[in-house]
Amino acid sequence: MTYYVLPLYHLLMKKCPKCKRIQEDDKFYIKKTHPNGIVERRSYCIECGKKDRDAWRKANKAWDDARNNAYNKKHARIIRGHKLKTAFWPDLTPEQALEKYDEMLIAQNGTCYLCNGLDKRIHPITGTRWQLAVDHDARTGKVRGLLCNAHNRALGLFNHDIGLLERSIAYLKKHGG
Repeated sequence: MTYYVLPLYHLLMKKCPKCKRIQEDDKFYIKKTHPNGIVERRSYCIECGKKDRDAWRKANKAWDDARNNAYNKKHARIIRGHKLKTAFWPDLTPEQALEKYDEMLIAQNGTCYLCNGLDKRIHPITGTRWQLAVDHDARTGKVRGLLCNAHNRALGLFNHDIGLLERSIAYLKKHGG
């Protein structure tokens, strides 16, 4: 009796019915993971799946935009929580990040730390006023406070450079600004 040893990679290969290429298993999206640990993959490879999805979205743009906007409007708060967690407070849950933001907002009376005003922009999806931006030190990641978009951008344009800001103040004072 003759035994053949097949390389293990044959077990991890799959053929895409659309492009007909044989590719590694990880080039196919996961469809389902069963309780016993077996992973079921989609039939089309990721590349073909993206092409199909993009073509469908292009053909159904209005419907897809309306669906996405409705979802974003319905889930705006939790989406905001995930963004805050990712950008500023990775140790917290999205809910805790929202609570931290709300605490800062209450401490600042709901206004920009610098001008005591609100952000002037209106959000295109929710139709509400934009929330104040979280200002942070880019080097340390430490959150400093909440600013309106104009003042957050202004600090960024000054590269958060205290010397440059002081010279700008002196310049304005000198020229009656």
